Amino acid sequence: MARSVGAEIDEAPGQHKCSLIASESALQGSITQLRLGDLHISKVSANAHALELKLGGAARRDAHVLIAFQCKGTSTLVNDGLSLELRAGEMLALSIRQELRIVNPSNVQQHFIWFEKPRQANRMMEGVVSHRRFGPAPMQRLAFSFVERLFNEPGLCNPESGQFFAQAMIKLLELALKETAVAKPQVEPNRPSREMVLQFVERNLRDPKLSPDTISRALGWSKRTIYRAFKGGNGESLNGYLWRRRIEQCAQELRGPSDLSITGIAYSFGFSSCPHFSRLFKQQMGASPLQYRRGAY
Repeated sequence: MARSVGAEIDEAPGQHKCSLIASESALQGSITQLRLGDLHISKVSANAHALELKLGGAARRDAHVLIAFQCKGTSTLVNDGLSLELRAGEMLALSIRQELRIVNPSNVQQHFIWFEKPRQANRMMEGVVSHRRFGPAPMQRLAFSFVERLFNEPGLCNPESGQFFAQAMIKLLELALKETAVAKPQVEPNRPSREMVLQFVERNLRDPKLSPDTISRALGWSKRTIYRAFKGGNGESLNGYLWRRRIEQCAQELRGPSDLSITGIAYSFGFSSCPHFSRLFKQQMGASPLQYRRGAY
């Protein structure tokens, strides 16, 4: 039975009310928030639940804009009476005037970007009546990666950098929306694409359980369908791509200012065996991790 587990939050300017309702006896998960200037960014990772947002007072005069990134699972969003489904790898731009309900029937991971001042999103939402939903594309994937990096390195966000990152985020979203507006419609919109698989992999490179099995479960398609969607590149297998991208990210960390040990960097990108990591790293980069970090190759 559903039950409310979150207190309602009232904000004086618009009297907004946000409620979190668990669909199971115990809500398991986390909600992390970042503030970038006038942008509020949230990361939700939880089991089955529902979120309800109601706008009141002066807030109804101007539609508020919410950007939703679906990282894992499938959600149903009911925006002012209009029901929309959002699947893993998709992004949704919403214009909200009264209320929004987000129903997550199973485990999900989502990112939300809320514009405190609706006018900031006017140019970005030009021509969008109530919503715009779109699947994976290059600019969208870049926006995904940018948000995820901010959560992985919260120290990047401070009063000095916040406004700069906010402007960068808005510009990325503008470009992603323009990209969608000119994109050719897919012949099979419900069929997973290579872009969807690549995007999921990029967001979850640090997950030690990342594999064709977990990708299949998260995107809701069989492994055969996932393999078929990934096929068409340079002949590289999906597993080969996973390990190559992990090695490339580890190499970037090794040459950067990271204070982590080589083992710590390897483990942070899903490796569980140091010999396995060292062997793959040398095969791909032509030097051992230690030599690469020192630049002695």
